Amino acid sequence: MAHASGMSQPGLVAAGGEEVLFRGAIQGKWGIVTGAVAFMLGHIGAKDIRVIGYWSVFQGLGLGLAYRWSGNLVVPIVAHGLFDCGAMGYFRWWMERGRRR
Repeated sequence: MAHASGMSQPGLVAAGGEEVLFRGAIQGKWGIVTGAVAFMLGHIGAKDIRVIGYWSVFQGLGLGLAYRWSGNLVVPIVAHGLFDCGAMGYFRWWMERGRRR
């Protein structure tokens, strides 16, 4: 399994950039729902992983509410980064498990 630091850096960098854009800029100007929909559209990928994009609208709503509640962009950045790190760790575990079969 990959070392945890190898998963945390990309997760935190992506979370920081995405939260500045989706929560700081888009939500700040057009609201939580628009920020969440834009977040979803930014995460829709290939047909076989499209469910991740659809799920991300709910994640975007949660992160948007966290930002509104706290008034601090660091809160959704940390939450998003933790989610990304966990998701990357699970995905890598799942891929390794498939290779061993």
